[in-house]
Amino acid sequence: MANINRSLLVIIVFILVVLGLNTSNEGIGSLTMENRKPVLDINRDHDTVNVVLLGDNLNLERDELSNNVTLRKTYDVARDGYSYLHRIWRIFYAVFIF
Repeated sequence: MANINRSLLVIIVFILVVLGLNTSNEGIGSLTMENRKPVLDINRDHDTVNVVLLGDNLNLERDELSNNVTLRKTYDVARDGYSYLHRIWRIFYAVFIF
């Protein structure tokens, strides 16, 4: 039971962080008059799933979801997201913890 509560807490914190990043990104975009894309966004249009991760678009067709090409695209986006978060963590660690 404790593992389920801990997992739910991590998911809630992740969602709140993403919402905060999207809000701050929108605020920065309005201050600089740029059309900035959200940090993380998932939309569904008819047969297409649109994923925006760190400003990069990934359009997934329903027919392509079972193909290895889409899995490779998803893996590449996840790897880029991991490396981005890892760089942020290293900067945070160097500035505030070390």
